[in-house]
Amino acid sequence: MFFSFLYTGMDHVSEEGGRVLERFRLDDGVVVFETLQHDGYDADGPQSDLWDLYLIWPETGTVEAYHREDWFCGTKEPYEHSGSFPLAVLMDRLSPRDRERLAKISSQKKIYRE
Repeated sequence: MFFSFLYTGMDHVSEEGGRVLERFRLDDGVVVFETLQHDGYDADGPQSDLWDLYLIWPETGTVEAYHREDWFCGTKEPYEHSGSFPLAVLMDRLSPRDRERLAKISSQKKIYRE
Protein backbone atom coordinates (compact mmCIF):
# COMPACT_ATOMS: atom_id res chain seq x y z
CA MET A 1 0.00 0.00 0.00
CA PHE A 2 1.29 3.50 -0.80
CA PHE A 3 0.13 6.85 0.52
CA SER A 4 1.67 9.76 -1.34
CA PHE A 5 2.72 13.01 0.30
CA LEU A 6 1.90 12.01 3.82
CA TYR A 7 4.10 13.24 6.60
CA THR A 8 5.37 10.96 9.29
CA GLY A 9 7.44 11.58 12.39
CA MET A 10 9.22 8.27 11.98
CA ASP A 11 10.81 6.56 8.98
CA HIS A 12 7.64 4.51 8.85
CA VAL A 13 4.34 4.15 10.67
CA SER A 14 3.91 1.10 12.90
CA GLU A 15 2.00 -1.90 11.60
CA GLU A 16 -0.96 -1.00 13.82
CA GLY A 17 -0.78 2.59 12.55
CA GLY A 18 -0.95 1.29 8.98
CA ARG A 19 -4.18 -0.53 9.87
CA VAL A 20 -5.72 2.78 10.99
CA LEU A 21 -4.57 4.54 7.81
CA GLU A 22 -6.27 1.87 5.68
CA ARG A 23 -9.63 3.06 7.06
CA PHE A 24 -9.20 6.55 5.61
CA ARG A 25 -9.15 7.99 2.15
CA LEU A 26 -6.23 10.32 2.78
CA ASP A 27 -5.34 13.26 0.59
CA ASP A 28 -2.02 14.98 -0.02
CA GLY A 29 -2.47 17.49 2.80
CA VAL A 30 -2.77 15.06 5.71
CA VAL A 31 -0.02 14.97 8.32
CA VAL A 32 0.44 11.56 9.99
CA PHE A 33 2.28 11.75 13.30
CA GLU A 34 2.95 8.80 15.59
CA THR A 35 4.52 9.00 19.04
CA LEU A 36 5.91 6.36 21.39
CA GLN A 37 6.33 6.70 25.16
CA HIS A 38 6.87 4.27 28.04
CA ASP A 39 4.48 3.78 30.93
CA GLY A 40 4.31 1.98 34.21
CA TYR A 41 7.84 2.33 35.56
CA ASP A 42 8.42 0.38 38.75
CA ALA A 43 11.36 -1.46 40.32
CA ASP A 44 11.46 -3.76 37.27
CA GLY A 45 11.43 -0.92 34.73
CA PRO A 46 8.74 0.08 32.21
CA GLN A 47 5.64 -2.09 31.87
CA SER A 48 4.35 -1.00 28.47
CA ASP A 49 4.77 1.17 25.41
CA LEU A 50 2.16 3.89 24.83
CA TRP A 51 1.53 4.68 21.16
CA ASP A 52 -0.43 7.65 19.86
CA LEU A 53 -1.29 8.22 16.21
CA TYR A 54 -2.50 11.61 15.00
CA LEU A 55 -4.05 12.35 11.62
CA ILE A 56 -3.85 16.10 11.15
CA TRP A 57 -5.66 18.17 8.54
CA PRO A 58 -3.67 21.46 8.57
CA GLU A 59 -6.10 23.31 6.29
CA THR A 60 -8.93 22.88 8.78
CA GLY A 61 -6.76 22.61 11.91
CA THR A 62 -8.46 19.37 12.97
CA VAL A 63 -6.93 16.23 14.49
CA GLU A 64 -8.18 12.65 14.77
CA ALA A 65 -6.34 10.85 17.58
CA TYR A 66 -5.81 7.14 18.21
CA HIS A 67 -4.18 5.40 21.18
CA ARG A 68 -2.88 1.91 21.93
CA GLU A 69 -0.72 0.12 24.48
CA ASP A 70 1.81 -2.68 24.01
CA TRP A 71 2.30 -4.53 27.27
CA PHE A 72 5.70 -6.10 27.77
CA CYS A 73 3.99 -9.27 29.01
CA GLY A 74 3.01 -9.86 25.36
CA THR A 75 -0.43 -8.25 25.01
CA LYS A 76 -0.63 -5.75 22.14
CA GLU A 77 -3.78 -3.68 21.92
CA PRO A 78 -5.06 -2.29 18.61
CA TYR A 79 -5.44 1.45 18.10
CA GLU A 80 -8.72 2.89 19.35
CA HIS A 81 -10.09 6.29 18.42
CA SER A 82 -9.40 8.57 21.37
CA GLY A 83 -10.85 11.84 20.14
CA SER A 84 -11.21 14.64 17.64
CA PHE A 85 -9.99 18.10 18.53
CA PRO A 86 -8.36 21.29 17.21
CA LEU A 87 -4.65 21.27 16.36
CA ALA A 88 -3.98 23.76 19.18
CA VAL A 89 -5.10 21.11 21.71
CA LEU A 90 -2.63 18.61 20.27
CA MET A 91 0.21 21.13 20.45
CA ASP A 92 -0.57 21.68 24.15
CA ARG A 93 -0.49 17.92 24.80
CA LEU A 94 2.79 17.17 23.04
CA SER A 95 6.15 17.24 24.75
CA PRO A 96 8.55 19.99 23.61
CA ARG A 97 10.55 17.35 21.69
CA ASP A 98 7.45 16.07 19.87
CA ARG A 99 6.32 19.63 19.08
CA GLU A 100 9.70 20.22 17.42
CA ARG A 101 9.44 16.94 15.49
CA LEU A 102 5.94 17.79 14.30
CA ALA A 103 6.98 21.28 13.19
CA LYS A 104 9.94 19.84 11.29
CA ILE A 105 8.03 17.14 9.44
CA SER A 106 5.13 19.46 8.70
CA SER A 107 7.50 21.78 6.86
CA GLN A 108 8.83 19.10 4.52
CA LYS A 109 7.02 16.46 2.53
CA LYS A 110 7.92 12.92 3.38
CA ILE A 111 6.44 9.90 1.70
CA TYR A 112 5.05 7.08 3.79
CA ARG A 113 5.45 3.64 2.26
CA GLU A 114 4.24 0.46 3.85
